[in-house]
Amino acid sequence: MPASPAAATRQEHPTPVTENITAHTTKFHGPPSALYDKSHPTGNKEPNLSSQFLGQWKSHLFAEASRQRQLETIGPRSRNSNFGDLDPETGTQLLDAFWNRQHCSGPMVYRPAFTRDMSCNGPYFTPLLLNAMLFATAEHNPNDAGQCSTVDGCAGGTSFRNSVEVILYQPDTQALCKSRVTTIQALLLMSDALFRWCDERSLSWHYMGIAINMIIDLGIHTTRSRFYKSGSLEDQEIGRRVFWAAYGKLHEA
Repeated sequence: MPASPAAATRQEHPTPVTENITAHTTKFHGPPSALYDKSHPTGNKEPNLSSQFLGQWKSHLFAEASRQRQLETIGPRSRNSNFGDLDPETGTQLLDAFWNRQHCSGPMVYRPAFTRDMSCNGPYFTPLLLNAMLFATAEHNPNDAGQCSTVDGCAGGTSFRNSVEVILYQPDTQALCKSRVTTIQALLLMSDALFRWCDERSLSWHYMGIAINMIIDLGIHTTRSRFYKSGSLEDQEIGRRVFWAAYGKLHEA
């Protein structure tokens, strides 16, 4: 039986299928990602942070940072004990050089948390991170011990590098087996110094790869992870700094 004219018309011009675009959008990538489409937001939306809350957040971090900077001059004795065999005066000079000169890599270590925990052995201080910071800034040693030589470009930081490698590869510490923020910071600093100062690019990329995998393990790469939802404002600030430091180093190379 032939089709009616109306039915033929419907066959010639089929009704377009409306595709559920939202169902195909990724729920993993956030606004910083190139795959994020703000015109089709996902069901799991980011919390809408008001400007008032952001202002309070910044004010709180700024106040804590100012308070900690004042406390740095009060309790240097407790920090000096963490320098080990290194002369405390030399260690203090190197740390000052790190905070003042390492404009690219320095922000990945949040100074208020590091100096506070260095005095009380808190979670954001470890000997691994300290030696990585000293190695990264040994190039700018005020005593000229870290100046480049024709034999070994990073000879001035050999002792700090050896200390880092002992902690990383010592079976008792298992530093590479457990993801920690301080380990990520140390690996990023070592990666930057080895690439820029010592021209050891293979080892630099090796440390960078481990750091990136640890970032993913802890969920620092996405604001929907437990790291950001359960952490304090300081934890979130440190995570943000670590993520963007890794992102910057990855695209600088």
